[in-house]
Amino acid sequence: MSRTRRQLLLAVLTLGVTAAAWFAGLPGGAVDRASLATAWICALLFVMALSVGPARATRGEQPPLNILTRRDLGIWVGLSGLLHFVFGNVESMNGIYVGSVTSADLPFGPKARMAMFNWGAITGTILAVVLLALLALSNNASLRRLGPRRWKRWQRLSYFGFALTILHGLLFQLLERRSWVWIALLLAMAAGVLLFQLTGRRNYSRLVAGQGGD
Repeated sequence: MSRTRRQLLLAVLTLGVTAAAWFAGLPGGAVDRASLATAWICALLFVMALSVGPARATRGEQPPLNILTRRDLGIWVGLSGLLHFVFGNVESMNGIYVGSVTSADLPFGPKARMAMFNWGAITGTILAVVLLALLALSNNASLRRLGPRRWKRWQRLSYFGFALTILHGLLFQLLERRSWVWIALLLAMAAGVLLFQLTGRRNYSRLVAGQGGD
């Protein structure tokens, strides 16, 4: 698939699902639905992007430095994540929302829940900065300017970004008392990426060792 078609497909899926969520119910809940949709789109695309390299290593291929499929997925990770940041701030940064998720009659107590809310907001803000940095790196000019090694080191911010995504998601899933199914899905995504990364690294090390032996 060409880059143009892949980018178009990702744009249609991201914006289409977000628009469908927006119009899926009453206007009063549109922002909340769009926030949830973009959050899960970002997490899913993150999983896909971080699986591209390990998948190649598992097939016995040596992953190149710059995989265009991974880069394209990463661009839409950033865009969907920043959309979620906007929707999430519109939805949550008001007294009504804060009061509803830190009420004294909810589990953990108001102080613990306020701490969870604050850390959720902090991780979300840091994640937005990380996504902006990764988007700024997702071009040939940055690769030429930084050089392959430095560019790759900066690209490893994606692992930090994914960890922040999981932590941020868990905090707000708990705060908003979402179904345990969604929490389990988020944890399964994190475990899947970790396992796939470890397997890919092991296979890559074997591949490099085999080539050295030749």
